[in-house]
Amino acid sequence: MKERRNGGDVHRRLAWTLLIAMLVVLLVLQAVGVMGWSLFDVVVAGALLGVVGCVARLISRSVRGPVYRAATGVALGTAVLLVWSNLAVGLIGSERNPANLVYGGVIVIGLIGAGLARLLPEGMARVMVATALAQVVVPLVALIGGVGVAGPVSMVDVIMVTALFATLWLIAARLFGMAARWSAQERLAA
Repeated sequence: MKERRNGGDVHRRLAWTLLIAMLVVLLVLQAVGVMGWSLFDVVVAGALLGVVGCVARLISRSVRGPVYRAATGVALGTAVLLVWSNLAVGLIGSERNPANLVYGGVIVIGLIGAGLARLLPEGMARVMVATALAQVVVPLVALIGGVGVAGPVSMVDVIMVTALFATLWLIAARLFGMAARWSAQERLAA
């Protein structure tokens, strides 16, 4: 028996969209009540996830290679985690520490680099390495600028978080490098 391709897809997408929308509303209501989020916090989180979801969808539709998709997933996930954690609790001291604003530069380097690399895997590998280096430089700039760690967060905590994010950026770089080699081999075979 043949399944109606278009009709089945539309109904399945609609069902998943409704389910996800209901879960998001439930999670937002829980977060606002428990975590004390403001409406602005909810809007920022929704916008952040919406933009990343749209970018991920565009990439998944336009790129054939699974390694490139994985690299994009790691890079986008790292960016979301960086922005979200920085806004929520701050990475250097509290979220109110002005040193945390410098982490925006890490994201800007990634975005500008991706544009200059035209999202090609070879260039994206280099961009991710540059982003990892920027991630490491931020706490150094904060420390030298005298707006470093204050409160219950120690320098060891900042170093560990920096190492985590730098490692994630480097994993994305490695995956983009693998995607570049895979793409080159595919071109040679064609």
